[in-house]
Amino acid sequence: MKIYCLILVFFVFAIPASAQDKYKYAGEFLNVGAGARALGMGGAFVAVADDATTTYWSPGGLPSLKSRELSFMYCQQFQSLVKTNFISYVHPQTKWGAFGISWLRLGVEDIPKTGYIDINQNNMQDFDDKNENGVKDPGELYIEHPIQVGSFDDIEDGIFLTYGKKLSEIFSVGLNIKYIKQSLSSNTSTGIGFDIGALYEIFEGFRLGVNLQDVTKTKLKWDSVTKHEDIIPFSVKFGVAYIKPIQPLKSLLTLSWSLDTKYNTEMHYGVEWWLLNTLALRIGMNVDELSAGVGLKISAFQVDYAFIGHDDLGNTHRISTSVKF
Repeated sequence: MKIYCLILVFFVFAIPASAQDKYKYAGEFLNVGAGARALGMGGAFVAVADDATTTYWSPGGLPSLKSRELSFMYCQQFQSLVKTNFISYVHPQTKWGAFGISWLRLGVEDIPKTGYIDINQNNMQDFDDKNENGVKDPGELYIEHPIQVGSFDDIEDGIFLTYGKKLSEIFSVGLNIKYIKQSLSSNTSTGIGFDIGALYEIFEGFRLGVNLQDVTKTKLKWDSVTKHEDIIPFSVKFGVAYIKPIQPLKSLLTLSWSLDTKYNTEMHYGVEWWLLNTLALRIGMNVDELSAGVGLKISAFQVDYAFIGHDDLGNTHRISTSVKF
């Protein structure tokens, strides 16, 4: 199994420089996160990946799931300007492997579209034409302030088809095929991307996880006149997790850490403590922003809450639910 570790470490530290190119914010909505449980742990979930959100965090965790599971998350961010939905269904390991499908949507509606009042009917915004040459020269200011003439929406969707397979009792791999669609006003972009994930249990309770995202550099092709293309660069999520039962307290403690190379190597830290397999307490750091959360499990049903701090745009709250069957 040492060769598996070497392969995973190689991919983390041998990141091509293109991952930091000018397109690094393409498909940005794919980075909002999925599941209040994982987000309450600061997004340090790539080596945990043991619930239905594994289709988002790492397809390599899919074969380790023990039952079918359906998960749903909805949240409104930044004074309800941004609405996010995530729904996922996973089917555990069969002789053909494990399967999952999920949908992530982010929407910003009623974005103001501005224009101007054309008093002179010359198809241009009026300005102080000091030399009366009909041309806006430097220093000549516009007279009319912009006005709202309508609105438009920004709707972004990602559909993930996930397949995973156990190669041994301690090593599993998975593949995401994701269809991405972005609609901005009257224009649309689409693209197909691929993620490859792996999960390796080095020894009991200590796990190593990796998610190689957009391995072929996902191209998003717009239907605009210029046929513009955005490119989502290759990036890596890599992490470790230690999961330890504490029998005297009838609890389960998880410590996790991960890094993400998408934006110049960002660090994530998370802690989860399950009490009596019913109540969970969580805390984490998403780069330099605090997160926290709680979870409640009743039989096969679970509900999770996460508080996510943001210095510039304000704090947000996320709630997700899941059921196993």
